Amino acid sequence: MNALDKKIYKTILILFVIVSVILALVFNKLMTPRFLSSIELRINGYVLLNADRDGNRKESPVIVQPSLDNKKWIILVKNEAQQKLISNVFTILKDPMKSSTEVVMTTQEISAKLLQQISDQDNFIAVINDDGKLSGYFKPPFDKTKVVLTYSSVFTHR
Repeated sequence: MNALDKKIYKTILILFVIVSVILALVFNKLMTPRFLSSIELRINGYVLLNADRDGNRKESPVIVQPSLDNKKWIILVKNEAQQKLISNVFTILKDPMKSSTEVVMTTQEISAKLLQQISDQDNFIAVINDDGKLSGYFKPPFDKTKVVLTYSSVFTHR
C-alpha cells in the first residue's frame, strides 16, 4: 500500500466519522420530546395549571399524597373509555415515562379536590405530578397522538 492509498483511506475514514456524527446529532434531536409552550399545550388539548406567563409555578394543594419511596406521576381517569385511551397512549410512550406513570380511577374525595381547582370543566383527564399536585388536565376531544405529544412534553420538561 503506497502513501496515496493511505491518504485516500484516511480521507474516507474522516468523512465517514463526520457523517456519522452529524447523523447521530440529527436523530438525537428528532427523538427528543419537544418542549411545548403553554399555548401549544392548550391547542393540543392540555391545560397547564398554576403557571404564570413566564412559566413559574405557583403553589397548589396536594391532590394525592405521594409515596416517599415511589415518586410517580398519576393520571386520573373517570371511566373505562378514558382508561382504555391512556393504556393505548402507554403503548406509544417511551419506557421512562411509562414506568414513572400510574393510571388511577378517581374517587369521590379526589374528584371533589379536582373540581375545586378545575371548576369550568366537566369531562377531563387529570395529570398529577410526582409531588401529588395537579399539573394540568386533558380536555376533550381526547386525540391519542395529541395526548402522547403533550404528555411527553409535560413529563419531560416540567
